[in-house]
Amino acid sequence: MRGQRILTAMTTVLLAGALLSACGGSGAPDLSSMSARSIVNLAVKNLAHEPSASISLSEHLASGSLSAVILSERNGDSSSTLTLKNVDGATGTIQVVTIGGFSAYKVDNAFASSVIAAHASSSGVPPRLLGTIATAIANHWMAASLLGKSGASGFAEISTAITIANFEKSLRGLTGSITKLGLKRLHGKQVMELGIQGGVAAVSTNANPLPVALIPPKGSATLELSYPGAVVITKPKAATSFADLLSPQLAKLLSLKGV
Repeated sequence: MRGQRILTAMTTVLLAGALLSACGGSGAPDLSSMSARSIVNLAVKNLAHEPSASISLSEHLASGSLSAVILSERNGDSSSTLTLKNVDGATGTIQVVTIGGFSAYKVDNAFASSVIAAHASSSGVPPRLLGTIATAIANHWMAASLLGKSGASGFAEISTAITIANFEKSLRGLTGSITKLGLKRLHGKQVMELGIQGGVAAVSTNANPLPVALIPPKGSATLELSYPGAVVITKPKAATSFADLLSPQLAKLLSLKGV
Protein backbone atom coordinates (compact mmCIF):
# COMPACT_ATOMS: atom_id res chain seq x y z
CA MET A 1 0.00 0.00 0.00
CA ARG A 2 1.30 3.46 -0.83
CA GLY A 3 0.71 4.74 2.71
CA GLN A 4 2.60 1.86 4.29
CA ARG A 5 5.46 2.13 1.80
CA ILE A 6 5.88 5.83 2.46
CA LEU A 7 5.71 5.25 6.22
CA THR A 8 8.39 2.55 6.07
CA ALA A 9 10.64 4.65 3.86
CA MET A 10 10.31 7.68 6.09
CA THR A 11 10.48 6.06 9.50
CA THR A 12 13.40 3.72 8.87
CA VAL A 13 15.35 6.63 7.46
CA LEU A 14 15.03 8.33 10.82
CA LEU A 15 12.37 10.91 10.91
CA ALA A 16 14.48 13.90 11.82
CA GLY A 17 14.52 17.07 9.86
CA ALA A 18 14.17 20.64 9.13
CA LEU A 19 13.02 23.25 6.79
CA LEU A 20 10.62 25.78 8.16
CA SER A 21 11.18 27.38 11.55
CA ALA A 22 14.68 28.70 11.87
CA CYS A 23 16.46 32.01 12.28
CA GLY A 24 19.11 32.73 14.80
CA GLY A 25 18.51 35.10 17.67
CA SER A 26 19.87 36.00 21.09
CA GLY A 27 19.87 33.00 23.39
CA ALA A 28 19.98 30.52 20.51
CA PRO A 29 22.42 27.64 21.08
CA ASP A 30 25.48 27.58 18.84
CA LEU A 31 24.83 24.40 16.84
CA SER A 32 28.12 24.87 15.01
CA SER A 33 30.01 24.11 18.22
CA MET A 34 27.90 21.04 19.07
CA SER A 35 28.34 17.46 17.88
CA ALA A 36 25.77 16.03 15.47
CA ARG A 37 24.53 13.64 18.16
CA SER A 38 24.11 16.51 20.65
CA ILE A 39 22.08 18.46 18.10
CA VAL A 40 19.74 15.50 17.64
CA ASN A 41 19.40 15.05 21.41
CA LEU A 42 18.52 18.73 21.83
CA ALA A 43 15.96 18.55 19.03
CA VAL A 44 14.34 15.49 20.68
CA LYS A 45 14.22 17.26 24.04
CA ASN A 46 12.50 20.28 22.52
CA LEU A 47 10.17 18.16 20.41
CA ALA A 48 8.88 16.37 23.52
CA HIS A 49 7.35 19.67 24.69
CA GLU A 50 5.48 20.40 21.44
CA PRO A 51 1.74 19.56 21.65
CA SER A 52 1.28 19.29 17.88
CA ALA A 53 2.99 19.42 14.50
CA SER A 54 1.90 20.32 11.00
CA ILE A 55 3.63 17.87 8.67
CA SER A 56 3.85 18.43 4.93
CA LEU A 57 4.74 15.52 2.66
CA SER A 58 5.56 15.71 -1.02
CA GLU A 59 6.65 12.82 -3.22
CA HIS A 60 7.28 12.44 -6.93
CA LEU A 61 5.71 9.31 -8.40
CA ALA A 62 6.07 7.62 -11.76
CA SER A 63 2.44 8.50 -12.44
CA GLY A 64 2.55 12.04 -11.01
CA SER A 65 2.93 13.30 -7.45
CA LEU A 66 1.52 12.95 -3.95
CA SER A 67 1.29 15.78 -1.42
CA ALA A 68 -0.19 15.83 2.05
CA VAL A 69 -0.63 18.18 4.98
CA ILE A 70 -1.13 16.37 8.30
CA LEU A 71 -2.03 18.20 11.51
CA SER A 72 -0.99 15.80 14.27
CA GLU A 73 -1.76 16.22 17.97
CA ARG A 74 0.34 14.66 20.71
CA ASN A 75 -2.67 12.55 21.81
CA GLY A 76 -2.84 10.86 18.40
CA ASP A 77 -5.68 12.87 16.88
CA SER A 78 -5.05 14.08 13.34
CA SER A 79 -6.60 15.96 10.44
CA SER A 80 -5.13 15.45 6.98
CA THR A 81 -5.54 16.54 3.39
CA LEU A 82 -3.86 14.40 0.73
CA THR A 83 -3.71 15.30 -2.96
CA LEU A 84 -2.76 13.11 -5.92
CA LYS A 85 -1.71 14.75 -9.18
CA ASN A 86 -1.40 12.70 -12.35
CA VAL A 87 1.15 13.42 -15.07
CA ASP A 88 -1.65 14.93 -17.18
CA GLY A 89 -2.35 17.47 -14.43
CA ALA A 90 -5.56 15.95 -13.08
CA THR A 91 -5.80 16.06 -9.30
CA GLY A 92 -7.82 14.28 -6.62
CA THR A 93 -8.07 15.03 -2.90
CA ILE A 94 -8.97 13.01 0.19
CA GLN A 95 -9.46 14.43 3.70
CA VAL A 96 -9.10 12.19 6.77
CA VAL A 97 -9.97 13.00 10.41
CA THR A 98 -9.01 10.62 13.21
CA ILE A 99 -10.01 11.31 16.83
CA GLY A 100 -9.52 8.54 19.36
CA GLY A 101 -11.33 5.50 17.99
CA PHE A 102 -13.31 7.59 15.51
CA SER A 103 -12.23 8.29 11.95
CA ALA A 104 -13.94 9.58 8.84
CA TYR A 105 -12.93 10.74 5.40
CA LYS A 106 -14.16 12.80 2.46
CA VAL A 107 -13.10 12.63 -1.18
CA ASP A 108 -13.63 15.04 -4.02
CA ASN A 109 -15.14 14.10 -7.38
CA ALA A 110 -11.79 13.36 -9.01
CA PHE A 111 -10.64 11.06 -6.23
CA ALA A 112 -14.00 9.28 -6.13
CA SER A 113 -13.82 8.64 -9.86
CA SER A 114 -10.18 7.61 -10.17
CA VAL A 115 -9.52 5.66 -6.97
CA ILE A 116 -12.69 4.42 -5.31
CA ALA A 117 -14.63 3.77 -8.51
CA ALA A 118 -11.60 1.98 -9.94
CA HIS A 119 -11.48 -0.21 -6.84
CA ALA A 120 -15.16 -1.02 -7.30
CA SER A 121 -14.49 -1.87 -10.94
CA SER A 122 -11.73 -4.33 -10.00
CA SER A 123 -14.23 -5.98 -7.67
CA GLY A 124 -16.59 -6.71 -10.55
CA VAL A 125 -19.02 -3.81 -10.25
CA PRO A 126 -20.60 -3.09 -13.68
CA PRO A 127 -18.85 -0.11 -15.37
CA ARG A 128 -22.19 1.61 -16.02
CA LEU A 129 -22.58 2.07 -12.24
CA LEU A 130 -19.18 3.58 -11.51
CA GLY A 131 -20.17 7.15 -12.31
CA THR A 132 -23.21 6.80 -10.09
CA ILE A 133 -21.06 5.59 -7.20
CA ALA A 134 -18.50 8.39 -7.59
CA THR A 135 -21.17 11.09 -7.77
CA ALA A 136 -23.01 9.71 -4.72
CA ILE A 137 -20.01 9.58 -2.39
CA ALA A 138 -18.02 12.66 -3.47
CA ASN A 139 -17.81 15.56 -1.00
CA HIS A 140 -19.54 13.72 1.85
CA TRP A 141 -17.93 12.76 5.16
CA MET A 142 -18.03 8.98 5.47
CA ALA A 143 -17.48 6.64 8.38
CA ALA A 144 -14.16 4.81 8.56
CA SER A 145 -15.79 1.42 8.09
CA LEU A 146 -15.36 2.02 4.36
CA LEU A 147 -11.65 2.80 4.52
CA GLY A 148 -10.52 -0.80 4.22
CA LYS A 149 -12.82 -1.48 1.28
CA SER A 150 -12.65 1.68 -0.74
CA GLY A 151 -9.14 1.89 -2.13
CA ALA A 152 -8.60 4.86 0.21
CA SER A 153 -7.04 2.86 3.05
CA GLY A 154 -3.47 3.30 1.81
CA PHE A 155 -3.86 7.06 1.89
CA ALA A 156 -5.51 6.96 5.30
CA GLU A 157 -2.48 5.05 6.62
CA ILE A 158 -0.29 8.04 5.82
CA SER A 159 -2.23 10.33 8.15
CA THR A 160 -2.29 7.82 11.01
CA ALA A 161 1.36 6.76 10.66
CA ILE A 162 3.21 10.02 10.04
CA THR A 163 2.66 11.71 13.42
CA ILE A 164 4.50 13.91 15.89
CA ALA A 165 4.76 10.95 18.28
CA ASN A 166 6.33 8.74 15.60
CA PHE A 167 8.84 11.44 14.71
CA GLU A 168 9.92 11.68 18.34
CA LYS A 169 10.10 7.89 18.69
CA SER A 170 12.27 7.61 15.58
CA LEU A 171 14.63 10.30 16.79
CA ARG A 172 14.98 8.68 20.21
CA GLY A 173 15.81 5.37 18.57
CA LEU A 174 18.38 6.85 16.23
CA THR A 175 21.44 4.64 15.73
CA GLY A 176 24.40 4.73 13.37
CA SER A 177 26.55 7.65 12.37
CA ILE A 178 25.27 11.22 12.13
CA THR A 179 27.34 13.90 10.45
CA LYS A 180 27.09 17.69 10.36
CA LEU A 181 26.82 19.00 6.82
CA GLY A 182 26.94 22.64 7.87
CA LEU A 183 24.70 25.67 8.12
CA LYS A 184 22.36 26.28 5.19
CA ARG A 185 19.53 28.63 4.33
CA LEU A 186 16.25 26.95 3.50
CA HIS A 187 13.09 28.90 2.77
CA GLY A 188 15.09 31.99 3.68
CA LYS A 189 15.93 30.75 7.18
CA GLN A 190 19.05 29.24 8.67
CA VAL A 191 19.21 25.56 9.59
CA MET A 192 21.89 23.05 10.48
CA GLU A 193 21.89 20.20 7.98
CA LEU A 194 22.71 16.69 9.14
CA GLY A 195 23.54 13.54 7.23
CA ILE A 196 21.62 10.51 8.55
CA GLN A 197 21.89 7.09 6.90
CA GLY A 198 22.22 8.54 3.43
CA GLY A 199 19.42 11.07 3.89
CA VAL A 200 19.62 14.78 4.65
CA ALA A 201 17.94 16.28 7.70
CA ALA A 202 18.29 19.64 9.41
CA VAL A 203 17.48 21.40 12.65
CA SER A 204 16.38 24.98 13.11
CA THR A 205 18.98 27.31 14.58
CA ASN A 206 16.69 29.52 16.65
CA ALA A 207 16.39 29.55 20.45
CA ASN A 208 14.31 26.35 20.39
CA PRO A 209 15.93 24.02 17.82
CA LEU A 210 13.43 21.54 16.38
CA PRO A 211 13.36 18.97 13.57
CA VAL A 212 11.46 20.45 10.66
CA ALA A 213 12.08 18.32 7.50
CA LEU A 214 13.71 15.26 5.94
CA ILE A 215 14.87 14.20 2.50
CA PRO A 216 15.33 10.40 2.43
CA PRO A 217 18.32 8.77 0.66
CA LYS A 218 16.66 8.40 -2.76
CA GLY A 219 15.38 11.96 -2.68
CA SER A 220 11.93 11.26 -4.15
CA ALA A 221 10.07 12.58 -1.11
CA THR A 222 10.37 15.46 1.33
CA LEU A 223 8.84 15.94 4.77
CA GLU A 224 8.57 19.41 6.30
CA LEU A 225 7.34 20.29 9.79
CA SER A 226 6.13 23.36 11.62
CA TYR A 227 4.77 23.63 15.15
CA PRO A 228 1.46 25.51 15.66
CA GLY A 229 1.25 24.89 19.42
CA ALA A 230 -1.94 23.70 21.09
CA VAL A 231 -4.70 22.84 18.61
CA VAL A 232 -8.10 21.13 18.83
CA ILE A 233 -9.19 18.79 16.06
CA THR A 234 -12.96 18.34 15.89
CA LYS A 235 -15.17 15.66 14.37
CA PRO A 236 -17.04 16.35 11.13
CA LYS A 237 -20.60 17.35 11.96
CA ALA A 238 -22.25 14.78 9.69
CA ALA A 239 -20.30 11.60 8.92
CA THR A 240 -22.56 9.03 7.33
CA SER A 241 -22.06 5.47 6.16
CA PHE A 242 -21.12 4.55 2.61
CA ALA A 243 -24.36 2.62 2.12
CA ASP A 244 -26.52 5.55 3.22
CA LEU A 245 -25.22 7.59 0.29
CA LEU A 246 -26.39 5.00 -2.24
CA SER A 247 -29.70 3.56 -3.28
CA PRO A 248 -30.65 0.36 -1.37
CA GLN A 249 -30.21 -1.69 -4.53
CA LEU A 250 -26.74 -0.33 -5.29
CA ALA A 251 -25.65 -0.64 -1.66
CA LYS A 252 -26.73 -4.31 -1.69
CA LEU A 253 -24.86 -4.97 -4.94
CA LEU A 254 -21.64 -3.45 -3.62
CA SER A 255 -21.97 -5.41 -0.40
CA LEU A 256 -22.27 -8.62 -2.39
CA LYS A 257 -19.16 -7.63 -4.37
CA GLY A 258 -17.24 -6.98 -1.15
CA VAL A 259 -16.90 -3.25 -1.80
